[in-house]
Amino acid sequence: MRVIGKGMVAAMLALLATGCSSTTATRKQASLASSQVVQLVNQIVQSAVVALGNLQPVGGTVASGFVAPRAMRGPVTFQVSTAFSCEQGGEIQVSGTVAGNVDDATGTGTLTVDATETLASCHRTIEGTEMIVDGALQLTGNFVVLSGTPATSQSAALEGELAISAAPSGSGACSINLSFSYSTETAVATVTGTACGYPIVL
Repeated sequence: MRVIGKGMVAAMLALLATGCSSTTATRKQASLASSQVVQLVNQIVQSAVVALGNLQPVGGTVASGFVAPRAMRGPVTFQVSTAFSCEQGGEIQVSGTVAGNVDDATGTGTLTVDATETLASCHRTIEGTEMIVDGALQLTGNFVVLSGTPATSQSAALEGELAISAAPSGSGACSINLSFSYSTETAVATVTGTACGYPIVL
């Protein structure tokens, strides 16, 4: 049987400790003010709302401004695919599907939103803090159809974690858990939930 010396044990413990501290560091909360987080949330939510207003029927043309090119009936699938440029570089990409069944007679149905909002090196400055944001958020919800057209009021949710590199406040993680309702006429959203450790009510 091989005996492990005290020196080797100490080295192994040091290595384990280093690994644990490294994991903890990558999950450190981003140091942002609540007002900065509100602006970040507004950008994220508005990107989702605009993307859901530019649905692309599979095999068809863009349904711009929440208006389908024809009255929706039967099984329908729309593609969500919209990209937004960030102020100082990088982008936000929203992609996925909105799919379900609409009653042939009444034109009424509830479609399922299954999409992802990805921030790729999204570079911007908020209140003097320069930041680069990366990460993917799950965009889910129900998309209601009435009389073959989208209902005026819709709801959805965003959930996931972002990695924020910010100067001079430092880098860290930002957990997102938001629910929002929005108007298909004005694209104005009402938001509740949490972001970067702050309660959000907008």
